[in-house]
This record gives sequence, C-alpha cells and structure tokens, in this order.
Amino acid sequence: MLQESLHPFLTDLYDAAMDMHAWHELGARLAATLGSQTSALWVVEDGRVIEMVSSLPAEAVALYTQYYHTLDPWAGMAGHTPRLQVLLGPELAPQCAVLASEFYNDWGAPFGVCHVVGAVVPLDARATLGLALERPGDADAFTEADRQRLNVVLPHLQRVVQLRRRLGHLEAQAQVGCAALDALPMGVIVTTADGTVVFANTAAEVLTRRDEGLRLGGRHSGLGAVQPMEAQALRGLLYAVTHGGAGGMVRVTRRTQPLLAVLMAPLPTRLHPAMAPAPALALVLITDPMDGAGLAAPALQQLFALTVAEAGVTLALAAGRSAEEIALERGVSVPTVRTQIRQILAKAGALHLRDLVRLLADLPVVRPPGTAP
Repeated sequence: MLQESLHPFLTDLYDAAMDMHAWHELGARLAATLGSQTSALWVVEDGRVIEMVSSLPAEAVALYTQYYHTLDPWAGMAGHTPRLQVLLGPELAPQCAVLASEFYNDWGAPFGVCHVVGAVVPLDARATLGLALERPGDADAFTEADRQRLNVVLPHLQRVVQLRRRLGHLEAQAQVGCAALDALPMGVIVTTADGTVVFANTAAEVLTRRDEGLRLGGRHSGLGAVQPMEAQALRGLLYAVTHGGAGGMVRVTRRTQPLLAVLMAPLPTRLHPAMAPAPALALVLITDPMDGAGLAAPALQQLFALTVAEAGVTLALAAGRSAEEIALERGVSVPTVRTQIRQILAKAGALHLRDLVRLLADLPVVRPPGTAP
C-alpha cells in the first residue's frame, strides 16, 4: 500500500535523472511527498561536496556547501558507515548536542532545520549520496512512519543519482567527441536509413550550405544532392549501408569547383547512441579537394625537425612547385634549394619527391578552433 501511494513520485523521480529542470525541482518534490518542511540531496566525492539539490534557500545551500557541511553532526555520524538505511535524527546525534552546536545555532535555527531524518548511501568507490528531510523546531520530530516512507524511496534515489552520474560522464564524452569531429577538415555526417541527419560536423554544414552539389535537409528531407541522378545514387547507397551493405563512394558534381568525394559506411555499433533498439546508422565522410593539405610550417618543423627555411620549401613542394620556381620565389640559387630538398628527404625518411608528396598528403590535418572550412 505504501509503495502504491508513492508510485507517482517514483515515476517522476526517474525522469529527474535525465531532465535538468526536474532535477532542480527534486528537493521541493521530496519535501512535499515525504512530509517535511525542506529537503536536501548532496553528492560527496573524494571528501568534497560536488553537487547539492535542496528546497532550502539558496543562501542556506551556499553556506552549507562552503562551510557548515563540515560541522553537520547528523551527516558526520551517518558518513562513518554509508549504507542503504534510513536513520532518525536522534540516532545520528543526540538532540541536546545538536541544539548546543555551532552548526545549529548559526545555520540550522536560522533556516528552520531542527529535526531530520536521512541517510548517507554509497554511489561508487569515490562518491556517496547524502539525503536529509528537515523540519523546524516548532514542528513534530520525525517518526517511524516517516522512516518507512523514506525507506521505500531510498533505493530509487540511489539508482537515480547513479544513473545521473553515468549520463553526465557520457554527455562529457559526447562533447569531447563532437569537438574532435569539428576539428577535422573533412565533412562528417551520421544519418538514419531514411536520410534523417543525426549529426553533422562544422565542415559538413559549410559544404552543404554552399548548395553546390550536396544538400543537408531538415528532419524529413535529409541528406541529398542537387543533381537528380546523384541524389538517387546517394539514397541507394544509404539504403544498402543501413541494410547490411559494406558501403561505397559517390562523386557529387559542383557547379564551379571540383567534384566532392562522398564515402558512406555503416556506423560502428560501439558508436551508436544509447537507443533501444538502436536504428541502423550510416557514417558519411565528405572530402573537398579545394581544402588542400592544410599543412603548417611549425607542424612540419616539429614533426621532421626541419629548419624554418626547409619547412617553407616543403610547403612549396607540396603545392607542386619546382626547384627552379622555389628558388625564384625565395631569392636563392637553385643549387641551394636542391640541397635543402635533399636534407628534407633525409629528415622525412622519403626516397624521392613523389614519396615526400605522398607522405605529406597522408598527414592528419585539424582546424584551429573558430576557423571555417
């Protein structure tokens, strides 16, 4: 019967793991559901309070987090043996000792915290969850009935906070991954079988905004091409990839620039978002020949231990210039340039100029933050 009466609250509780607004409202919901004036949840990691959700005034939360949590006699006693067990205030600390403490007189009394019921439960090897329901001094102390109600809620709270921590780690990983993809010069798109775009990095968005060959439509139009035959080829390849095919390449025509190379393959299963069941997804890579190698002289100096002059010559070679052209541009003799080329080949471990150009073309390139493709 008690479990059934709390069912609506428990259902909403799990929503709070994934909804930031619901999470911040959790303190007030706890207090209203469990019959207290205020409530507080706090996570301690490596001895430091890293998060707190409370229906207490913001000033009270700030003071508690900054200083008074170290003087809290209830949390101090409960923290010695974190376990999935609800304790009434007098079981955590004698009420007479609480009323005589700095914690109560400077913090508890002003903010209406005199009677408590709560627990400190383990979350993982580094973190614990603290929970307290509070009533002011002119209210009744908590009873066995309050303990029973909180005992029903406690394991759910533990799982919700564990889930929230896990989701937080995944979100951080996703943000790092997106930043890494945005640094790539090639376009990267993830799409569903019907062409709906799940993700597109900055380079892909810029390429498709130009409307010269590729189109990155909305939710229902999806990935496409300006030329009807090429659009049909993209759709056919996408269908094949998301239905067990290995993938392939389509060349997309542009009005005034060289063709875009579009490579499509199944998205590796381990990269799928947390969906149940997860739909088949395709990974689309777009290469624009106009991007060029994008090499930088300082990077070449670091990678191959080149001098400043040698790095400049290397960039000119990568751009297709001859020794004679480089000598004219740099105001030096052709023999000087040929000597520099021999030194560059030796430092880079290349057999000849064609080998050097191939090596330079294979180097990974990233875009500095804030630069456009």
